[in-house]
Amino acid sequence: LLSLYNMTVEEARGNVQEDFLAIINDRYDRLTKTEKKVADFVLKCPRKVLFMSIMDLSECCGVSDTSVFRFCQKMNLEGIREFKVRLSLSLRDKQLENEAWENKIDFNASFMSLSRNILNINLGMLRQTSELLNKSYISAVSRAFHKAGRVCFFGVGADLMTAISAAGTFQRIGVKAYYVEATHMQMMAASAMKKEEVAVIFSSTRAERDILQIAEQAKLNEAFLICITSFIKSSLTALADLVLPVHMYKEQLSDGVISPEINQYFLVNLIYAEYYRTYFERASMKEDEICASVLEKIC
Repeated sequence: LLSLYNMTVEEARGNVQEDFLAIINDRYDRLTKTEKKVADFVLKCPRKVLFMSIMDLSECCGVSDTSVFRFCQKMNLEGIREFKVRLSLSLRDKQLENEAWENKIDFNASFMSLSRNILNINLGMLRQTSELLNKSYISAVSRAFHKAGRVCFFGVGADLMTAISAAGTFQRIGVKAYYVEATHMQMMAASAMKKEEVAVIFSSTRAERDILQIAEQAKLNEAFLICITSFIKSSLTALADLVLPVHMYKEQLSDGVISPEINQYFLVNLIYAEYYRTYFERASMKEDEICASVLEKIC
């Protein structure tokens, strides 16, 4: 039995590199109502499932054994045994990843160790942010950008660089995206917003006074307010129509080495990809037009 299990583990390692829980989330919409009950339980109590038989699992989910087997098939697995092996590997890898990136940066380490340390922390932050994602929220942002007469990006301090980059990113595919650098000019831009427009606020703090005032002004003018922040509960998120959370490294504010921008850029790129694939014809046409005009200036 042990050798059979080890062989299955090796097969699983060779065939699967992606987080198994992420695969379940990705295929969730294609499951039947009963299969979704199994998926919900697995996502909620993955470690508990490892020690359950197919009968135990079906009883806890309120479905038949056949439904559990069909769920395994939807995951491209042969049965409950392979399912538990895949789940076990995924949970173990996740635990190792978390242990690796939660360590503090050791400034006395060798260059290569320091490099791996910082890399693991950044990868860990991205994974944690990915786990906080809500697909419907990303789609809602994409639709809001498509319908908006104007999309204004706001940020203060380090967050301003993300706002500038995001505006340029979406301008390339035809979104009417804008940014303003000076804080007092951002306040003026927020004051001029309208109901059919979108304000995107980047904030890596609990809410600086300036960015909070900008958000309050945009909300006062009934703009659709999107907040991308590391702090879910704050005065800023209380104003927002939609909040996209990003994970923050716990030592980030004290050591100054790890910055939150990488997580913010990750969400910007994800929204960009969702917009591009949803409105492909329009986005690709605008991208070609803009690239042509830029090349004309260069040449």
